[in-house]
Amino acid sequence: MNDLDQMNLQLAQNIAAALREMKAENERLRSERDHYRTKYFEAQAEIERLMAIIRALFGDWPEPAIEYMDGGDVQDFGVAHRILVPVEVDEPCGDWCACAEYGDFPTTCYRLAAEFRGSET
Repeated sequence: MNDLDQMNLQLAQNIAAALREMKAENERLRSERDHYRTKYFEAQAEIERLMAIIRALFGDWPEPAIEYMDGGDVQDFGVAHRILVPVEVDEPCGDWCACAEYGDFPTTCYRLAAEFRGSET
């Protein structure tokens, strides 16, 4: 093999290595793009959910629906918008259990969804 052939072979090997690196980087970027695209759509869905809550409560401003809601309406609203989570319980949660005041067990307890609870709960 002459010097020109060796240079061409080395050049071809370098090009092949560079193409492999570019392909790997392209795959990494594609994966990263897909990750951020998923995060974007998740955030967009959460924004839409929160906007639905705001529209439901304040859509008829200056006479918002919240003005006419009683406790049952608030509870239903909370469940409908995933603010409250219904949990079936067989006994009181503790001395402070509000469900114990309203009926017999088993019953449905409505608890604040995890994303709305403070760090102390």
